[in-house]
Amino acid sequence: MHTQTQISNCLDENFRFEIVINNDYILGEYSSPTYTFKNLERIAASNFEYWKTIGETNEFHGQWGSLLSKINSAKDYLKELETLDIDQIKYRLGSIFDSQTQRDNKTIFEVTIYSPIDGETAFNKIKKFSRYYSTVADNSFNDAVKQFIRLNKTPTEIGQSLYSTHAYNYYPALYLLRNEFSNIKEHVEDFEKILSSR
Repeated sequence: MHTQTQISNCLDENFRFEIVINNDYILGEYSSPTYTFKNLERIAASNFEYWKTIGETNEFHGQWGSLLSKINSAKDYLKELETLDIDQIKYRLGSIFDSQTQRDNKTIFEVTIYSPIDGETAFNKIKKFSRYYSTVADNSFNDAVKQFIRLNKTPTEIGQSLYSTHAYNYYPALYLLRNEFSNIKEHVEDFEKILSSR
């Protein structure tokens, strides 16, 4: 058996992990950095805990829970090894994670997640909408978040979504429209100042 420090050092010297997020779940920017095993676990736990606060039935919670299960499976395997054989570890991690590539003399294991991630630049907007939606509807949460992200990227489709009978289409459009109209008073006041100065 090896100490946690020995296992961490072995992993850090030879392997990195990359979380690949589908573009449907990215509102701002996300650069897909590579992480150490410890950082991968920290990020997975952070996202798992956040989505748990929204409700354990949403698929995002499940996505991060699945990643945590993979991480725990890898940790259990590593604890039982008698020798830290790099090829053996690489083979086993390759069977746990989605895919692997070689970069900078390290094996990069990729994990694809179908969920927003708290490391992207506009995650706070997603969080605010998620809290809002969870108070007005109790179904199709994941579709609503995807629609919110899509409408942010293509705001010309907001009007069409307001005519939908599906909560996951209607509420993201209503939320964005409401936020847009909340700024109108300020714009009117600025316009009035410009007119009065002439």
